[in-house]
Amino acid sequence: GATGATGPAGPTGATGVTGPIGPTGATGVTGPIGPTGATGSTGVAAPLNLNSSANVAEQTPAAAGDALTFAITQAQTGTAISHAAGTAGFILTESGIYEVEYNTVVSSSTANTTVSLQLELNDDPIPGSRSSVSIGAAADEQTLSGRAVITVNGTPVTITLVAEDTSGTYSDTVITIQKLD
Repeated sequence: GATGATGPAGPTGATGVTGPIGPTGATGVTGPIGPTGATGSTGVAAPLNLNSSANVAEQTPAAAGDALTFAITQAQTGTAISHAAGTAGFILTESGIYEVEYNTVVSSSTANTTVSLQLELNDDPIPGSRSSVSIGAAADEQTLSGRAVITVNGTPVTITLVAEDTSGTYSDTVITIQKLD
């Protein structure tokens, strides 16, 4: 006889166990490099704070511990360092790290003498800033120079260049102070 009609589908059976992961395929070809992006904006530059002052004329301290004065300001920028022409003190008004350099020509009317200069911060010697030279004959000229890097935490403070004795006559004296940070 003839085949009978197909009966209704039965219910779906339970999902079987997942099989093992197959091996990793080969790495594909690297794509082309994309275009360079736009250049970002330039950041704000730190403000430059500098003072360079000089005293060309001769000056002889009246007493040991007197500070040398500076008649002219050769360069001044920023607001962290100030100096009034003809005075000895340089006022630092911002906390930070500063570099202080000085040089001068020194002579003496006394033979076989030693002259010394030192930087001071609020009347306290700055370690490592002392410069000393022996003058063998009267009227001989020598050069004194020194440098210090200092950290200033409380302001204002005053920097001076101090003669440790009265036997030297100083000329062509220059001091430069720059805030480093």
